[in-house]
Amino acid sequence: MLLIFPELGRKVENFEARYLVKHEYIIFYKLNISSESLTIEILQIWDSRRDPEELILPDN
Repeated sequence: MLLIFPELGRKVENFEARYLVKHEYIIFYKLNISSESLTIEILQIWDSRRDPEELILPDN
């Protein structure tokens, strides 16, 4: 589904990434769009039952 609708996820504030929620997991991803291709880079899969203060996303 993400390949068909890459902008389906919500934007992360102050970060060039998006996220999708699937059950108790949050999938953070980044879109790399060029004139010839689209790639989706999975940044992190986060278990939302964990302490949100521990969440660290990679730098842009």
